[in-house]
This record gives sequence, structure tokens and C-alpha cells, in this order.
Amino acid sequence: MALAGDFGLQFTLQELMTAVEQQLPLPIVVWNNQALAQIRDDMLAAGIQPVGVAGRNPDFLAFATACGARAARVRGPEALIEGVRAALATPGPTLLEARDTDF
Repeated sequence: MALAGDFGLQFTLQELMTAVEQQLPLPIVVWNNQALAQIRDDMLAAGIQPVGVAGRNPDFLAFATACGARAARVRGPEALIEGVRAALATPGPTLLEARDTDF
């Protein structure tokens, strides 16, 4: 299982194709809060005006589907658990997008 933030995942999106090619039963959970939140929070704690920590994300579900992976948005802890279980039982990777507004 992989867990990544939305902007962190963007550093390794190309690896999704490797998982597809290898048909790895891999749940990939992306926490989408539309920001580099840890960096933003650290800047605020240090009294620094946040700059460059919020941006536009790609459509992660469309990207995963275009790569040949399964994809779903999960809303709430129970849906996340179900999504991970289903992904582990399915050949190939499954990207599960969890938006902060749904939890």
C-alpha cells in the first residue's frame, strides 16, 4: 500500500505505469487537500506568509484511468477501508483519492 499527499504523489506519478505493467495489487491512497499543507503549516508557525503552497492538482482519477489503473474517490473512513480491501484483491493498482473535505 502507498499513502501520499496530493503534491507528493505528483513527484512519482510515472511509477503508476510500472505498477500497471506489473499488475501489482497495489492500493495507492492520495490525500487531496489541494495544498502542500505541511509546508504551509510550518511557514505559518514560523510567522512566514505562505507562498507557493497551494496549486492546481490534476484529475487524479482520470490520470489513473488513462494509465490503465482502477480509480475511485473514497468518502469517509469506511469507504477507505472498503476501497483498500477491494484494491488488495484486484490485479493491478487502484488509486483511491481521499479529499480532506470528505473526512
